[in-house]
Amino acid sequence: MRHNKRPPIKASTLKLYTITFDEDGRAFLACPHGCGQWAYLRHGLFPVHRPDSESPRCAGSAQRVYMDLSWIDHRSKLAKADRSLDTRRGDRVHIVAKAPAPVPVCHMARARTAA
Repeated sequence: MRHNKRPPIKASTLKLYTITFDEDGRAFLACPHGCGQWAYLRHGLFPVHRPDSESPRCAGSAQRVYMDLSWIDHRSKLAKADRSLDTRRGDRVHIVAKAPAPVPVCHMARARTAA
């Protein structure tokens, strides 16, 4: 299979959640050009694929990917990112008192005729 003539992408520059490793240490990653297809690398190339059956080839087909990231490095970076997410807290919720409901029109007419 020939590559798509684009420069190779380093695996360390991809987002952590787009790469995973199986028990044998083979890299399983999402298409680097965003179509969402997952596949194993073959000889440093992302396999040829189509986003759906009728469309032409995806731009990420036959993309060269340089695996400069071992599964140990990936796991440690992923654990570090997970810890940083746990320490974040959301924005505080500011509860604002509701404005009082206006007096209904039918009650205003009774009050005017009684007075």
